[in-house]
Amino acid sequence: MICEQEFLNARYKIVYILKEVNGGKSWDLRDFVYEGGRPQTWDNIARWTEGILSWEKEFPWLDKQ
Repeated sequence: MICEQEFLNARYKIVYILKEVNGGKSWDLRDFVYEGGRPQTWDNIARWTEGILSWEKEFPWLDKQ
């Protein structure tokens, strides 16, 4: 669930724009994401978010495997 007030109060405001892929007729990216989407997408978003929110921290390569 998205909370507008929490977003507005957040120190960093991150918005991800996902490109709609070819999904055929009557296919809606919003429904696909709401139902869980692809785990690979959420893995990437989690990594990007961690990097953005921890930009001051040094991450050794061994920690990211």
